[in-house]
Amino acid sequence: MEKDIFIRNTTDMVWLYMCCVLGVLAVCFRISTNQHHRIKPSHSDWPWIEVIQWVLAAICQQGAFKEPLGCSCRTMFLIGYFVTYLLYTGFAAGVTSLLAIRKDAVMLSLNDVIEQKFQLATVDNFNENTEISSLVDDRKIIKCINFKSLLYKVLNSNTIGMAIENDFIQYLTTKEDKNQRCKLVFSVIPYSTQIKAFAVHRSSPYKEKLNYW
Repeated sequence: MEKDIFIRNTTDMVWLYMCCVLGVLAVCFRISTNQHHRIKPSHSDWPWIEVIQWVLAAICQQGAFKEPLGCSCRTMFLIGYFVTYLLYTGFAAGVTSLLAIRKDAVMLSLNDVIEQKFQLATVDNFNENTEISSLVDDRKIIKCINFKSLLYKVLNSNTIGMAIENDFIQYLTTKEDKNQRCKLVFSVIPYSTQIKAFAVHRSSPYKEKLNYW
């Protein structure tokens, strides 16, 4: 939530000032009740725990078991009311901003990728799917003889690799340098009954076009 009032730079100081003022008022209230109690023993002396409880009650707009008197406690209540208003407003604004987010990017299916003429490559064991096989036969998808060849194309050209994700990752962790995996970004192909994945280089322009990451 970049526009949330909780984290705006312009409101950081406001929250800090309100906390400081509440702290100063709490100290003044504690000193005031202690001095009044010394002058007039019948006057209630508020210990720190009760002062803190009153501050929290003022922020939460709840009643307390004692009714304080004086300017400092009333000011605390007004500031607490203002803090509560900001919290409620901020929560409502946060929820509204989340609900207002528009997801313009639509996840592309395999057919969508084919129609946009992205350069695709796959491996032999991925051709068991009839849809993939027909696309390979029509030369819309490049067929690689093994994962090594597929990985080379993905890392060295603007190619989208297509393979079973677990098999591809297993190959990277056993046959290749593990750092190679960090250069790739995987994404499950939507609307597919099998566990498949697209793999592209992290710097590939296809990364943004696929809208997966």
